[in-house]
Amino acid sequence: MCGINGVYQYNSKETLDKVHQMNKVTQLRGPDNSSVYFDKEVILGHNRLSIIDLSESANQPFISNDETVIITYNGELYNYIDIKKKLSGFYDFKTNSDTEVIIAAYKKWGINMLDHFNGMFAFALWDKTKNNFFLIRDRMGIKPLYYIENLNSVIFSSSIKAIKVFSNKNLDYCLNSINDFLSFGTVHSPETIVDEIKQIPRASYLFASKEKSELKEYWSLFDKKIPSQDYDSTIKKVNELLLSSVKKRMISDVPFGIFLSGGIDSSILVAAASK
Repeated sequence: MCGINGVYQYNSKETLDKVHQMNKVTQLRGPDNSSVYFDKEVILGHNRLSIIDLSESANQPFISNDETVIITYNGELYNYIDIKKKLSGFYDFKTNSDTEVIIAAYKKWGINMLDHFNGMFAFALWDKTKNNFFLIRDRMGIKPLYYIENLNSVIFSSSIKAIKVFSNKNLDYCLNSINDFLSFGTVHSPETIVDEIKQIPRASYLFASKEKSELKEYWSLFDKKIPSQDYDSTIKKVNELLLSSVKKRMISDVPFGIFLSGGIDSSILVAAASK
């Protein structure tokens, strides 16, 4: 887990100090490195928890080779090795990180890169050449990503608490969200427990430019057709998917483990990992 923070289209000299303050608020999400990138249009902050490629060259915010695309990213791209092989002749990779693979994928496919990704992630991507800004969340909405639109600015973070750094007033709780939480045990996106702050829905991204901002859904589970097959074939397929999924999640440059609850779910994961 890492922490991402930042502002698109800022108009105050104090904004840079506030993003540094946001990094301090989210420091527990990423104790290994804290950095900020800024230019005339954006400020991107990052707190890093190093998992893949522990070198300083993989620190974030990460800048493309031609210095036109910048990203602050939280998550893991499980199929990044396969994607990197596809792009090895197109992009000159300087690190072994999955972060740089996202940069290369965007340079190759644009926002359609999301069709190629298998992972859990939340990231902000800034395209300086096209003056396009993206806030992107994974298909299942595993990684958190909150934002608030203030005049022409977009303020974002992995943490609601960090966004409150920018507020000069007490933000109000959303009564409908409280009702949701008491009824369902969760708050349904794009709402949050705070009235003014929203979250990027799962499988969606916020696109912003100087002219407009809009939310778009890039994938839907309900658009997928489940093929009909017999019981034995289904059992075999589920077993293959389970082993493949666990194997992809075991790619790491640091030690890892599994939380055991004593139930069948975590026990199956341990059994799969042991293979």
